[in-house]
Amino acid sequence: MEEVKNNQQYKVRTIDYNCDAAQSYGVYQNEEEYNLYDYVSSLSISCGFHSGDPMKIQKALILAKEKNLCSTAKGDFYDFKYGRIYYTRQGQGAPLLLLHNLDTISSGYEWSKILKKLEKDHTVYTLDLLGCGRSDKPSLTYTNFLYVQLLTSFIQDMIGEKTNVITSADSSSIAIMANQMNPDLFDQIILINPSDIHQMKMETNRLQMAIKNILFAPLVGTALYNFYVSEDHIRSIFDKKYLSRPLQDNKKFTDLYYQSAHIHKSNGRFLYASKKCSYT
Repeated sequence: MEEVKNNQQYKVRTIDYNCDAAQSYGVYQNEEEYNLYDYVSSLSISCGFHSGDPMKIQKALILAKEKNLCSTAKGDFYDFKYGRIYYTRQGQGAPLLLLHNLDTISSGYEWSKILKKLEKDHTVYTLDLLGCGRSDKPSLTYTNFLYVQLLTSFIQDMIGEKTNVITSADSSSIAIMANQMNPDLFDQIILINPSDIHQMKMETNRLQMAIKNILFAPLVGTALYNFYVSEDHIRSIFDKKYLSRPLQDNKKFTDLYYQSAHIHKSNGRFLYASKKCSYT
């Protein structure tokens, strides 16, 4: 997007969709404003002097915090050659690196329920893989070898010693290939629900190459990606593929995966297209 100012063109990198919030007070209520929080990137919350009351302001602050579930406050960023990688480090002991499922809706949050137990005996690292969560989502073709480079570089630069690795689902092939190429970096590897061996060895054909180019396109690719990462479809994925009991109305859960997929707008479509067309 470009804007013209003083007869010169400037590129506008991002647009901040801001909304005034908690403006109602007393008997003058507007509950519909909370529905807007799904569609804006920032809020200007009333301070109570000219409008708003304490209860409305408190509710707006709580809901705004819930909508920012993918906070980067507890972690840091590693500068990989293709983009910044969000990671966390906690605990003490032998290093343990956790790799989430390789999917555009996934992030290091996958491991949040077991971190407290693991950090008692390990220095635990979690990553948001490139193209996922809070990490950068550059416009490129994502391949297994790209992730092998990321895994290898992170262990060498940030951990600095032989590392235990636990993977989830589609990230299993990354650890297997990285260990094959750099066995001195790995101690033990645990694969949770790994991909089928036949799926791992699939090769991209010409039709898939053409489909990938379509999915990379701004209009068609963005539309298809936004359908895949819609709240209803995310809930459907978990109900059919991952959970023994239906997700039902766990709004916080779906919000977190929804936010993870939509950070950096629709740039997650590049990983989505790469996976769909067997590049990873």
